[in-house]
Amino acid sequence: MSRIFFKLETFSPNLRSTYFKHSTFARYIATSQYVIPNQNTTHGLFGKVDEIENIDNNESIIPVEKHIKKLAENKRIIHRGLISMREWDAQRLGYLEQEKWKDIFIKKINDFAKMLNIPVNRVQYVASVHIEKGHPHCQFMVWDSKEEVRKAEVDVKLKNDMRKKLISHIFKEDLLPYYQTKDLIKKDIKQSKIIQNLIDLSYDEKFIQTIKKLEEDFYNEKILCRKVKNKDLQEIVKELIILKSELPKNGRLAYQYLIPELKEKVDKISKLIIDSSRECKEKKKLYIDTVKEIKKYQISTKSKMETILKRTEKEAEHDILNIIGNRILEFEKNLFKADNISQINMENKTKHIVNDIFVMLSQLSSSQYADYYKMYNKEELSQQAKKEKWLENRAKSNFEWESDDK
Repeated sequence: MSRIFFKLETFSPNLRSTYFKHSTFARYIATSQYVIPNQNTTHGLFGKVDEIENIDNNESIIPVEKHIKKLAENKRIIHRGLISMREWDAQRLGYLEQEKWKDIFIKKINDFAKMLNIPVNRVQYVASVHIEKGHPHCQFMVWDSKEEVRKAEVDVKLKNDMRKKLISHIFKEDLLPYYQTKDLIKKDIKQSKIIQNLIDLSYDEKFIQTIKKLEEDFYNEKILCRKVKNKDLQEIVKELIILKSELPKNGRLAYQYLIPELKEKVDKISKLIIDSSRECKEKKKLYIDTVKEIKKYQISTKSKMETILKRTEKEAEHDILNIIGNRILEFEKNLFKADNISQINMENKTKHIVNDIFVMLSQLSSSQYADYYKMYNKEELSQQAKKEKWLENRAKSNFEWESDDK
């Protein structure tokens, strides 16, 4: 299966149905629930149209819609396309960000023009990026600004050549280090920690397969399936603005050094963000459950088990609030530098931090599960102890516990 899915459709301009297909498509790709909005707009449309300036900074997309309707009315040829990739690849190579997709059109527009037999100085397009779970993709429309008589259909070989050029452009970065850590993520939560912690078990074939699956799941869990509800988003935005006005503008801004009143406000935002998404809540629970499972191996007195596990759960919750709290404070520090930030821009930035925190929770739960796997597979743990532990936990956990009897 190809790493890139590339589709290009050209509808006959003489069919009445073609007009209706084109006339509504621009609004659909601009305002889909999966779209990455531009920094200062609620829509995600960008592109190059000679008659319309600053598409990605203009809140209204009506001029674009009118222009495309006019083209359709005049039976001009408009090509519609889609470029899609696996979520895993998109995460590794940075294609969960709009700028990377824009870069494709900037650097490959000449190839698009050649494929479509359009002079380079006349090629026009609009596009948007949709971060849909499983297949992040870019949808676009391309046309000639001064169309001459030519056939509408594009040769299959030319489409395949274009797909190969896209693969070459996108995956050139595969030579970069496989694991990359964003500056916004706490330094000690590294994507490579899963492998680093378990290097001593690398001879185990079952272990290797487990880690490969864990690694792929790790990259596949960077996109929230369900978008945050608008009322929850507005509540988070409101609390972030209030917090900004109360935080000190000078000195080091770190969660552990905040006065209790401010720490309480940061915790409130952290909890709002976690509660805004079922997936965030699941990742938090998975992290806490795994920390408790690891602690069970260290408890020798059963009578103290319940008390110790309750304390462990509180400590794990505090760790989560500490990590998310510092991410929120970093967000606030960036707000200090911004002048007259618009409501739309603030909402877009807030959506981004919610997804960032989901990523952080995914990393925490994944690395803790790796720690558990390492402990569970230590040679000094007897076969009988493993079996007893599996029987004890299989009915009460979200994990797929594996018995050595299999």
